[in-house]
Amino acid sequence: MEIDMNVISNDEELIGKLDALASQNNWRDIIYLVEQVPDEERDMNIVGRYVRALNNVGGQLGRAIEVCLQYAEQGKDDPLWHYRLGYAYLNLNYLDKAEEVLLCGKELAAVGSDVFGWIEELLEQIADEKEEAEELKADFAAYAAENNIDEQIYANEYVFTNKYQGSISVIFNIEIDKILAIGNKMMEINEDAYMNGYNWEALFNYYLPKYAPDIIVNMETDSEAGTYVAEYPLTPENEKRAEKFVEIIKGLVENTDELYRIVRDESDKIEWD
Repeated sequence: MEIDMNVISNDEELIGKLDALASQNNWRDIIYLVEQVPDEERDMNIVGRYVRALNNVGGQLGRAIEVCLQYAEQGKDDPLWHYRLGYAYLNLNYLDKAEEVLLCGKELAAVGSDVFGWIEELLEQIADEKEEAEELKADFAAYAAENNIDEQIYANEYVFTNKYQGSISVIFNIEIDKILAIGNKMMEINEDAYMNGYNWEALFNYYLPKYAPDIIVNMETDSEAGTYVAEYPLTPENEKRAEKFVEIIKGLVENTDELYRIVRDESDKIEWD
């Protein structure tokens, strides 16, 4: 959509145009319009609409956070600013940061107001997600005990092999902070890439046949929401495959540019969960 900034003569007209676009869910056009306005000429009415649009476009949540923090002093007493920042944090899975911001916003919002209700909804979502995370941790502990995995290894290593009852497994623990941060960046690039265990499996199902087809010979998967597991019968050949797979995962994690490139350029070929 072509938008001529020359026909918008003042902030009031700009706000009217932004609101009209929002009513049609034309978030990208809002982003385009606001970005034509120099930073020093944007007031909080314009910035708030800009952040709302960023929050509604895939891959722009990180930018929404950056803009909110840029205007932190102006927004510190505005519950709507807290709501929009908390929304971005929550949708990038930064639950503690989201909760902190939203609780501040709740104290500022008038009880019974729309913003108060929106903040309460997000806080309820955070509580549910934290409860689910605790359940996942319990599941991980049970998995480790059942498969005779050293708890210290499971808590501190993001990928390793484990031999048990005639099989060798590659275990990729995606709940470690480093992997969560990478997953958040991947989701920021493409909102379909919510990197739970099932979507890591989807990514490897695409990546391995293309780049390392030998790895998938004799391999089965047993992933959960918080972990990715690949299993092989325990043979010398499969042990080599498992060790090679560990090195592939480490290579991707330590060279995140390649991971981000795949998510950016090849996502349409990945069957995301």
